[in-house]
Amino acid sequence: MRYCEESKQNRRGSVRVAVIALMAVLAIVALAFAFWPRDEEQSSENSGAGEKSTDDAGEKSGADTSMSSLPYFEPENQSRYDAYLAQNATLAPDDAVWMVNANLDKVRYVDYVVIPDPSDLNVLVNKYNQLPADYVPDDLVEIDQTKMKAVAAEALRKMQADAKTAGLTFIAQSGYRSYSYQNGLYEGYKKTDPEGADTYSARPGFSEHQTGLAVDINKTVSDLSDFVGTPEADWVYGNAYRYGFIVRYTEANTDITGYMSEPWHIRYIGVAHATKMHDEGIDSYEEYAAKHMSQ
Repeated sequence: MRYCEESKQNRRGSVRVAVIALMAVLAIVALAFAFWPRDEEQSSENSGAGEKSTDDAGEKSGADTSMSSLPYFEPENQSRYDAYLAQNATLAPDDAVWMVNANLDKVRYVDYVVIPDPSDLNVLVNKYNQLPADYVPDDLVEIDQTKMKAVAAEALRKMQADAKTAGLTFIAQSGYRSYSYQNGLYEGYKKTDPEGADTYSARPGFSEHQTGLAVDINKTVSDLSDFVGTPEADWVYGNAYRYGFIVRYTEANTDITGYMSEPWHIRYIGVAHATKMHDEGIDSYEEYAAKHMSQ
């Protein structure tokens, strides 16, 4: 019996040692399994984050480089470009640059500047650029029912003559308007149409007519809407640039100018500029001026 008890105790001791050894091995394996995969995963995550950070930085750097390479890029406007792009996610960087340069990121009739040289033939007059109230062109001449600057009147006469050979006739119905005259027009429209007046009438000082370089043309002295859809309107739209004029307000640039389409309103900017604008397919004088001129 004693031998048997000792033998049992020896066997129990052996089993106990084996169990302890096995538990130790399992513990080591568990620790190795727990730590090794987590290190790899963390490394992978860190690597992915690094790649993402690099990609984001690369995209931003690429956009900045794309903008800064444009000939009309203005470094002092960088923060405005970035803000405008953030507000208009689908806008191309090159469009954001010229639009900001044209002050389209500002509030119409609020964030405007007074034009320093209103006599410049290429002056940009719109809802962000105001003419001095006392500005009057010094070389106005009569043409048909109105007056224009001499260089613009001469160009219009040539255009009228060439149109006439094609069997088409139109007259200069409304050219130069003084600040006070424009004020009377605008206030009249504002009273009868307070919500819509700003889409078809300029506020005083913000009208191209005050420069003597813009004119409303028509077949006869009548409502200007009578000009819409006429053969004369089509001819002018397709040929005005040859004489230095542009159709200033079209359906394509309404969002830019803030005015409805006016096929009767043409503006003289000179043959070279009008031709370049036509050849480049630029829809608005705002875009052209922002890309090719400085105010």
